[in-house]
Amino acid sequence: MNRNIYSKSGFTLVEVLIAIAILGVFIIPISGMFTTSLKVSESSRISIEAYSIANKVIEGMSDEEICIPSDNSPINANEYTKYNIKSEYDVRRSIQISQNATMGSFIDLKTLNTNGTLLTIDASVDGKLGFTNPLLGELTYSPAFSPNVAGLTISFDNSTVKNGNTIIANKNFDYILIIGGNSNLKLTLENTSSANKTLYLSNITQGGTFSISTVVTSSGQWISYDNLSTTEANSAGSVATANITISVRHIPTDKEYSTATERVFYKYQN
Repeated sequence: MNRNIYSKSGFTLVEVLIAIAILGVFIIPISGMFTTSLKVSESSRISIEAYSIANKVIEGMSDEEICIPSDNSPINANEYTKYNIKSEYDVRRSIQISQNATMGSFIDLKTLNTNGTLLTIDASVDGKLGFTNPLLGELTYSPAFSPNVAGLTISFDNSTVKNGNTIIANKNFDYILIIGGNSNLKLTLENTSSANKTLYLSNITQGGTFSISTVVTSSGQWISYDNLSTTEANSAGSVATANITISVRHIPTDKEYSTATERVFYKYQN
């Protein structure tokens, strides 16, 4: 008698359906998690890009642009090219000006320094930042030679002043005086605190080798006095305050991100 020792039986339809159902129990949640992760990652990318665009536009605005009031006006095509802004973003600018105010004088910076509430950063010498507040020392960096430019970022939060992981001061400063000069340095000041910071700029030549920019990553703003000079009298004058808001809308998602800052322009009376 011949016996067939080979079995030709396979999976039944029911078995295949059960296997698919079991795989689905594991695959569907995993694929959902993967999709959510991609969405979060994309949202973070958009947010970072949007705030970066807003800060670049604020930093690049000239004194002439700051003095022109606008109400949610789109930036021009040249700015899209200048800051390499993608077509997926709609960038608008609002500027509100309060004019003809009178200031008796700048805040007494010597008093602020004596009280320990003023941080003075002397950037006039290549290779180092000097902190004239006696509680602080100095921060050294590698000088750069033209056409290269050295770069440093100083961050201010609610309780410390830092350069990267280096702690410059274990206290809060709401008043900062920057003394410029001819150093080949771009100094970036970042306000990560919840409070406004008042910034005084001294001896900084527009278009010179030393430049400064301000960045905000929280609710606190920078209030800048741009033309304080050690050779000018600390006397009365006219003040113009520009409240600037840059709004960046991501067109595909219709999400909007905005950054606000305040610029104060001071002109001495004769």
